[in-house]
Amino acid sequence: MNWTDRMTAKDMVEQLQILADEGEIDVEDVPEITTVASWITRYAASLKKQSAIEKAAEGSNTEMLIIFKKW
Repeated sequence: MNWTDRMTAKDMVEQLQILADEGEIDVEDVPEITTVASWITRYAASLKKQSAIEKAAEGSNTEMLIIFKKW
């Protein structure tokens, strides 16, 4: 991942507002910054969980794998 390509929730909402101003999307479809921030947080947590599951599977640590799958 190229860290220079990252956007904050505020940046994303600003880009969506530009698209709304240009008529590409409806203004009502632009979410609040807090909504986008929540999406980012949930997505990051999901990636972290998946990474932990994959590492547990690589290490043949079945006990940890079972714990993560229940999580």
